[in-house]
Amino acid sequence: MVPEHLLETHTSDGPDYKPLTDQKSWRVALMNYSHDMLPEKINRMQPHLEVDDFQVLLKGHCLLLPVEGGDRVTNLLAMEMEPNKLYNVQMNCWHSQPLSEEARVLIVENCEPDDANSPYAAGHGHEQQEEIVRLRRDL
Repeated sequence: MVPEHLLETHTSDGPDYKPLTDQKSWRVALMNYSHDMLPEKINRMQPHLEVDDFQVLLKGHCLLLPVEGGDRVTNLLAMEMEPNKLYNVQMNCWHSQPLSEEARVLIVENCEPDDANSPYAAGHGHEQQEEIVRLRRDL
């Protein structure tokens, strides 16, 4: 066995978002499926106002939903993530991502996301909720 002072290991099999390690100004996390990440349950979006957000789909299916429009949603876009491909969600891009039940997404981001630099916008409306479900179905 390798001593922990030489090599640490981290994992998460639990639902939702789980930070694995924080190092100075960056964090590595895993996001696994949870019931509120189904396309018909997505009811909020989030930007990162100070840094980009890097994501890699490890398994399953994930629909990345970047949004155009700045302070309010004007154009909801969709991209089915491909496994083992790095996605750089640009700073200030509102986004969300519904997951399949077996999905796992690796995330590298700012170590201290909070409401000031990564606010959530809830309640984007029934029409946008239907659009997310339609986008998922069309891909």
